[in-house]
Amino acid sequence: MRAARSAGERGATAVEFALVAPILFLFLFGGLEAGRILFVSAAFRSAIADSARCAELGRPQCRTAEGLARHAEARMAALAAPLSIPPGAIRLEEAPCGRAIRAGLAYRPLLLPLPAGTIRLAAEACAGLPA
Repeated sequence: MRAARSAGERGATAVEFALVAPILFLFLFGGLEAGRILFVSAAFRSAIADSARCAELGRPQCRTAEGLARHAEARMAALAAPLSIPPGAIRLEEAPCGRAIRAGLAYRPLLLPLPAGTIRLAAEACAGLPA
């Protein structure tokens, strides 16, 4: 037969949980957010690489920074990582490989607020043949 717990033992369990729960939730949500950041970063790099391929094929929608931004945004939505990419986030530059497409984007985590506020995502790809 099990002995009945006293009110003090039940209270001690509640206090122990109150001390451990914040650390548990920090690790749980921190792990989820870290995975999401890695996923969004990989999706962003993939979308920029796909936009470079679009530019290399000479498609009319991928000739300007705005067109590349719309193409990359659509690609990210297809990868289930919808983020708005402003046209100013993409730069077209001449490079030894042809046209370099460089993009940077500020990402704000959803689950855990960071002291810095945002994380900077960066991607780079080349379109075209070397000159």
